[in-house]
Amino acid sequence: MIGTYLNTLAILVGTGIGCLLHGGIKPRYQEALYLAIGLAAPVLFCWQGGIYLVTKYLSTSFFSASFITEISIVGGLLIAASGISLLKLREIKTVNLLPALLIPVLFFLFKSWV
Repeated sequence: MIGTYLNTLAILVGTGIGCLLHGGIKPRYQEALYLAIGLAAPVLFCWQGGIYLVTKYLSTSFFSASFITEISIVGGLLIAASGISLLKLREIKTVNLLPALLIPVLFFLFKSWV
C-alpha cells in the first residue's frame, strides 16, 4: 500500500516541480495540467488500492507462488514486446497479446478443478 501512496505523491510532486522549473508553459495549459493531475491522482489511488485489497484479502488461496511466477513471465514478455516496439526494432502489437494473460488463469482454474 506504500507504493500506492508513493505513486500518487510522485505524480503530484513531479507535476508541480515540472511546472515550476519549466516556466514556458502557458497559464491556461498549467491550469489544464493541474486539473488532469488532480483527477488522475485519486483514480490511481483507488485503482492501486483496489488491487492491493483484492490480493491481500480476497484471493490468498488462489494466488500461489507458481501462479504469480507464470503471470510474471507473461507480463515480462509483454513488457519486452512493448520495449522492442518503442525502440523501433520491430513492430509488435502488444495489445493483441494481452489475452495471453488469461492462459495462466485458465490453467490454474482448470488445475484446481481436476
